[in-house]
Amino acid sequence: MKPKILYILCYFPQLSETYIKTEVEALQSHYEIKIITLNEADQSAESHPPYEVINDFEEILNVAKEFQPDFIHTHWISIQIEIVQKLAHLLDIPFTVRSHSFDVLWKKPKWYKALIGRKASGKVQRRLNILNDPHCNGVLCFPFARERLVRAGVKDEKLTDCYPIIKRAKFYDETENGLGILNLGAALPKKKMEDFIDLSLHCTYQTFNLYPIGYQTEKLIHYNAAKGNPVNIYNSVAHEHMPNIYKQHNWLVYTACEKMATVGWPLCLMEAQAAG
Repeated sequence: MKPKILYILCYFPQLSETYIKTEVEALQSHYEIKIITLNEADQSAESHPPYEVINDFEEILNVAKEFQPDFIHTHWISIQIEIVQKLAHLLDIPFTVRSHSFDVLWKKPKWYKALIGRKASGKVQRRLNILNDPHCNGVLCFPFARERLVRAGVKDEKLTDCYPIIKRAKFYDETENGLGILNLGAALPKKKMEDFIDLSLHCTYQTFNLYPIGYQTEKLIHYNAAKGNPVNIYNSVAHEHMPNIYKQHNWLVYTACEKMATVGWPLCLMEAQAAG
């Protein structure tokens, strides 16, 4: 029998979080997996493993008891990690955490306190403390995040450096690329995609294409219209079809808000590199 992993996630299958789906697909041949998400995705991926939407703890506990997992795994140092810890204690099984970027790049007052040796306050610190729980087998983190997490109080031995997971073979293509400049991703304030539109006004000899996902897409459409529509804004594309989109371009410009400073290592950078 395959070992069993119970995933407890905040959102699944979120199109802007294909990282999680890719990880699940990579593990499915070695593990039996059940996915519970606390919330429906804002915009769902086109294809995905089965999942259940449950936000009542007792119901989650009942499903977990029936499934009898060997491990619990989650993504993000966020609200669901408190549920994971409680569940792990009740079932007396280990849990693991995959951190991303935004969940370790805390707002300035909190991460600044952590970096100078003081405790981050409130819910951030409470969730960080969970990572030191004896039931926590470890945390996968981007290499840049290790020092930040240790200074915030996470034990060094709990952390394992791990680079992002992508389907490199799916995107790797040495044929010639088309001409154009691409930007894509969740249309959130931290991505500051307005800068991409502003940049296009200075490079009118280039074709700029934007593929925003959900959230503030309408706001971007209005902003682009006010500037004379210099950027082609398209509907979001399923991850399975993205290799073709990358190959239509020879540049990726990824924007981020320097004030919010919560954009870390976007996976699309590696996908774009693989696609030439």
